[in-house]
Amino acid sequence: MRQGVLSRQEFVPVSWLKLAAAMVGKQDAAQRLCGSLQVDIEKTRRLLGWTPPLWLDEGLRRVATGPMSSQSLDSLTCDSGKICY
Repeated sequence: MRQGVLSRQEFVPVSWLKLAAAMVGKQDAAQRLCGSLQVDIEKTRRLLGWTPPLWLDEGLRRVATGPMSSQSLDSLTCDSGKICY
């Protein structure tokens, strides 16, 4: 895309996109585009024994009170002692 040229974006109803995808055999791609973006880490936790260093609510709290507040980087460390972003 050339610099300074706006891209043209058109609204397409989800039902039209799914219909067109079905017509060309791309239902899986349409589902990935239109489906839920929620991630479930339960399988990762179970198989690898991994847990995130920071839960979503704590991460959002830190973002809301982060760099623009008076907190120092020392207060952004996780329980493991590593800096969490």
